[in-house]
Amino acid sequence: MRWGDPGQIQVPVATDGSFDAFVPARVYAILNANGGGYLFDSMERWAGTYDLTHDREDHFDIGRTEIYGLRAFDIIGGPKTIYLFFRPSSLSRIMRFHGSEEGVLNADEKVRMVEALKSSPIAIAPELTAQNVKVWFDDQPLAVAQLNQIPEFDDGAWQANYIVQCPPPSDQISKNVWHHIRVEVESQESLRGKKITDFGQSSVDVLWPR
Repeated sequence: MRWGDPGQIQVPVATDGSFDAFVPARVYAILNANGGGYLFDSMERWAGTYDLTHDREDHFDIGRTEIYGLRAFDIIGGPKTIYLFFRPSSLSRIMRFHGSEEGVLNADEKVRMVEALKSSPIAIAPELTAQNVKVWFDDQPLAVAQLNQIPEFDDGAWQANYIVQCPPPSDQISKNVWHHIRVEVESQESLRGKKITDFGQSSVDVLWPR
C-alpha cells in the first residue's frame, strides 16, 4: 500500500505491543508499523512486498532507526549473490537538530535539518559498516560479504543508501517460492553528550527468480 491509497488501513495496537489485522489475502506493497513513541523515542518498522496470501504471525522490534525502501535482488548472468538495498534514518541524528528533549522537530528545526542534508548524506543517516548489519534468509543467518554507501541526491538534498552483498544459502532458495529476508542494523550515536545505540529492523518477501 502507498500513502493515500484506498487500501491503506490503521490497526489498533494493544498495551503489550501486539496487534491483529484481518485484511484481504494478497501481497501488499508496503507494511508500515509505528507506535506512540514515533519521533520521540522510536522510528518506524517497514516491510516490503508483504505476503498475506496466508495466515501470518510476525515478531519484530521497533527501534530508533528506520530502514526505508528495503529491496532484495540478484543479477541475472552473474554469480549468485543476494543484494539488499535500503535507506536508513537514525533518530539520534534527527534529534541533533532539536533544541530540547520534548519531542518532534518544529518547523524551524526541520528547515535546519533540510539545510544539513544539502551538504551531507549522513546528516540523519547512520554510518554503517558490514559489522553493523545482520541478515536472515527464511530465519537462516547470512554472512555480510560487502557493504557500500550510495549517496542519493534529490531536489538539492542528499541522503545515504546502502547496498549489502550476501552469499545465498546453498540449499535454501527455491524458484517461484516466496522467501522472507530480514535485516537489522545497529549504530552507536552521540546525542547531547550521551552515547546511544540506535537499532532498526525491516524485512521483505521475495519471489526468487532463479
